[in-house]
Amino acid sequence: DGITSTATIQRARNAISLALALEHHAARIMKNGMRPSGLITAPAVKSQQGSQSLAASFLTQHSDENAGSVAVVYGGATFAPLEFKSVDQQFMEQRAFQVAEIAKAFSVPPTLVGELAKATLSNSETMGRQFLQLTLLPWISSFRSAFRRTLIRKEDRRTFEIDFVLDGLLQADSTQRAAFYNSLVTSGIMTP
Repeated sequence: DGITSTATIQRARNAISLALALEHHAARIMKNGMRPSGLITAPAVKSQQGSQSLAASFLTQHSDENAGSVAVVYGGATFAPLEFKSVDQQFMEQRAFQVAEIAKAFSVPPTLVGELAKATLSNSETMGRQFLQLTLLPWISSFRSAFRRTLIRKEDRRTFEIDFVLDGLLQADSTQRAAFYNSLVTSGIMTP
């Protein structure tokens, strides 16, 4: 309403709900090994017991140390591997997109929450600085004021100050640091 703000979690509730739904769906799919890795078609097998025996035999031959070995089927049976379809790929892309959406709602760079699909060294360093400037500094400023008010007596506030050391977070990216050192060496201020 222009006076009362909305909590970030309320603004992001649809993105969070969709991410939870996708996570729940993925958990259901993966619960029992997700999906079979292949399909054995055996026209000669006519009973459930026979198909279970064939499946057990196949698993024994091709699991653990034998995983990835050549599949041999007999009695007219055929084996067809099952692969991810484009729908599966889009499902995984949607989950990654939801992570980025939630991170965006909280002003956190996706690389800081493990979404590295579009990450490079340069843009990760830039996003880290933006995270500090746009997300952390307002909180740090509030903490600094609160700590100063509650931990330092009024008469000591001219003498003592509370501050956060952010040097590690404020370092320039590697390209800028290399250029800076190169300019110092070139101008004779620093030696290699």
